[in-house]
Amino acid sequence: MNFLRFFINQFLINPALWIFVLLVVLAGRGWKKGVWGKAVALLSFLVILGLFRPFSDAVIYRMESRYPVLDLTMTGYPQKVLVLGSGGLPDPDLPASQQMSSASQARVLEAYRIWKTFPEVTLVMSSAGREGYVSQAQIYANALREWGVPESSVQVIPTPLTTIEEARDFKRMYPGEDRLILVTSALHMPRAMEVFRKQGLKPVAAPTSFLYRPHPGGSRYGYVPSLQSLANWQKVLHEWLGMVQLAFLDEV
Repeated sequence: MNFLRFFINQFLINPALWIFVLLVVLAGRGWKKGVWGKAVALLSFLVILGLFRPFSDAVIYRMESRYPVLDLTMTGYPQKVLVLGSGGLPDPDLPASQQMSSASQARVLEAYRIWKTFPEVTLVMSSAGREGYVSQAQIYANALREWGVPESSVQVIPTPLTTIEEARDFKRMYPGEDRLILVTSALHMPRAMEVFRKQGLKPVAAPTSFLYRPHPGGSRYGYVPSLQSLANWQKVLHEWLGMVQLAFLDEV
């Protein structure tokens, strides 16, 4: 019964497996049909590699491991904790904690963890929303209030649309305060740290929402094609393109 359930879930109803089979067929046929066929075959081969977690995990681990989880046993941290935006849906029928995306939930939860240890800090929520709707920053602030954080400990920056704008707006809102705890997803942290440093700020990394979280007993399904692996590659490529953009900017 266990084998049957495993076979059905990981193979029979796994769309990534059927994409894998289709790509193998395309690569095999394309390789025999001239230059364009070989190009299709090569592209198919790259997507095939992208379907398997060991390849994406290796890249993600290298990027996410640059900054460790914030050690709350240490002291002397900055008094401002800035949470970068990562999506949210202003649905009045849902509590604020459920209006956030999974990534933004992890970020706001990390800010809450810091506040529980250092209740004297100010939690600054950042990010705009769609025009005419409540900002993502306000959704995050509302969630913190649901969790018992007093209103006096939460501030919002409701205007920035990009990481660069978040750094600029923080610097504009808190002139003279160059030290801050920066909360964002672990994969995004290297680029975010570079952006804030280019603004002359001195961020302390507090990464969260790790994509690479291996089980201590090892992976059981690393050899099974996964659409999640492709989705992770999209996030990796987004960060790479962002770093390329930063390399061509003298200042941000």
